[in-house]
Amino acid sequence: MKEIRGILNGTTNFILSNMEAGKSYAEALKEAQDLGFAEAVPDADVEGYDAMAKVIILAKAVMGADIAVGDVDRTGITKITLGDIEAAKAEGKRWKLIGRVMRDGTSVRASVRPEKLPISDPLAGVMGATNAATFRTDLMGNVTIVGAGAGKIETGYSVLADLLLIHRFAAGKRAGAAAKKMGAAKKPVKRAAAKAKAKKAPRKAARKAAKKAPKKAAGKAPKRAKKTAKRMKKTARRRSRRA
Repeated sequence: MKEIRGILNGTTNFILSNMEAGKSYAEALKEAQDLGFAEAVPDADVEGYDAMAKVIILAKAVMGADIAVGDVDRTGITKITLGDIEAAKAEGKRWKLIGRVMRDGTSVRASVRPEKLPISDPLAGVMGATNAATFRTDLMGNVTIVGAGAGKIETGYSVLADLLLIHRFAAGKRAGAAAKKMGAAKKPVKRAAAKAKAKKAPRKAARKAAKKAPKKAAGKAPKRAKKTAKRMKKTARRRSRRA
């Protein structure tokens, strides 16, 4: 992954889209607040703090970079005017608040700031309270994904997904701890079983030996009788020769 850049805040994208339709910044912000997109104190959105938090997460999760708040070059949209919007239109461009994470040699740089994008850019066509991100890769080139951004349902779904993930993680840790305890509890039982088995081993060996003894004795008796008969024959032959 070489670079990630995207519209990471739906509220600011909604405001900029409405400004392009001719509304002032204040009017667009008021509408966003009425719809529940923006908070009563909208600084987290319009000053770029929300997008900055997402940039930091992407830097750490995707690129493994230890990026802190002070490492992100952050600027919001509060200084963009209708004049700026019209000037960008005349250039065939469109203002977007872009969060960016990119590799720079061995380091990773991050920023959040308004950018004038050419209309041909996939991110330039993303309007309203919608989010999008373009991933620049070494093998697949540029890959852009688009999805719902600001909104009560979207926010609620994200919170629910996070809670479920936390629950699964906590449940996994509890299961691991329980398994560890069970393993520790089984160790004394296994040791006791091994000792009992060791004690029984000589008894088993003795019983097996006792069972085999008569068989061995029975097997040796015919051999002894044959040897005795042979000795008696030899003795009888000797005596007959002397006579």
